[in-house]
Amino acid sequence: MKQQMSSALTQGDHTPVVLQGTQEFMNKEIPVIVGGFGEDQKVVTDKMVAEIHNVEAFRIRELINNNIKRFKKDIDIIDLKATIVDNEGLTLLKQLGYTSQQIKVAKNIYLLSERGYAKLIKIMDTDLAWEIHDKLIDEYFKLREAVKQQPKPQVDIKSKEIEARLINAKVRQANTLLKIASTCPALKDDCYHLAIELLSGKKPVVEVRTSEEIEKISRELFPYLYK
Repeated sequence: MKQQMSSALTQGDHTPVVLQGTQEFMNKEIPVIVGGFGEDQKVVTDKMVAEIHNVEAFRIRELINNNIKRFKKDIDIIDLKATIVDNEGLTLLKQLGYTSQQIKVAKNIYLLSERGYAKLIKIMDTDLAWEIHDKLIDEYFKLREAVKQQPKPQVDIKSKEIEARLINAKVRQANTLLKIASTCPALKDDCYHLAIELLSGKKPVVEVRTSEEIEKISRELFPYLYK
């Protein structure tokens, strides 16, 4: 998906309309647009619908206007021509593919929610229109929802579990060395040094003489093991 971020603040309670980039759909490059009806809600423009269904944009507006009672304002449709408030909004319309002339002469420029688009398809009511509708729902509208519903990766949790097990294993091995040191005085120094190296990953830079010193180092390295 190509990324380019632009937004047009609209009047009233509308959330900003944001162009997030483009995506491939039925061998066409279509804009990815969110907002207007709610944050992160994917939407389509009348121009986008017209291009996907291979008709003129004014025909889509005509269908909406002739059946305007079926569409709920701010739930199914938003008239961008009536709500754009500044040059930033005009810039967004141009990024969505509208020319300056099209913006000037169009009485309405409609933004449709998923629900509004479904109502439009019911009005069009052809097999091809329904086929394109199903494809757009799956490949455009539902794509963000699917990503949101994906479970968060468990890699970090798994890594921490493995790390904790390795540390516990090292502490157990170090305790075993301490037991050997207590029963075999001749091996005491070697066991102490091996225990420190096992716990810290480094050879001790000072002489370690007591098990208490090893326990102190272990507590400093792994304080949570002694809570």
